[in-house]
Amino acid sequence: MKYLYLDCDDVLLDTTRVFMEFMYQDYGIIDDANKYPSDWDISASPFAGFADAVKAFAHSDYFKNIPPRPQADVGIKSLIEQGYRLFVVSSCPNDETSQKNRRQCLLKHFGDVFEDIVCLSFGMDNKGRYFSSAPYGIVIDDSIFNVNTALRCGHQAILMAIAQNGDFQRQARDKNITVSRSLLEVADYLANK
Repeated sequence: MKYLYLDCDDVLLDTTRVFMEFMYQDYGIIDDANKYPSDWDISASPFAGFADAVKAFAHSDYFKNIPPRPQADVGIKSLIEQGYRLFVVSSCPNDETSQKNRRQCLLKHFGDVFEDIVCLSFGMDNKGRYFSSAPYGIVIDDSIFNVNTALRCGHQAILMAIAQNGDFQRQARDKNITVSRSLLEVADYLANK
């Protein structure tokens, strides 16, 4: 069996761009879209912090309608054709509405192709606990922290390159970790490996 564990935000779905639209359209907040999301300073927002902002976003129509990242759909099809079993392992607010919206968005764009959609609550090393007991596979994530965690847990890992994670890309390349720009590129890489 070939297992592939996919992060959702900025791997499958174009979440950062849509979140920035949400913050601007609904609250007039403009942050630096060139930073990685964990580096945004929205502490002065009406939400009084990132967690509250994410929860409001996850309950909004924006969250239900996040489009897929470029080439994500064809990448997913290729990975399935190669025999990979696909799991989504993502963090999102730990409430029924947020998790329902996440699942509906993924099903709308990709169909019923995922073995499981795991929505982990936010917290330190939440993915580490998951990866430490998951069958051996390949983890695709846009965070170098999650990639490093996957490697420590014995998985292979690929960093998804996005506009905001240039420093993560440099760190990955310094450690000879594969960096890909799209899921189609990941599928091509794995097909030729």
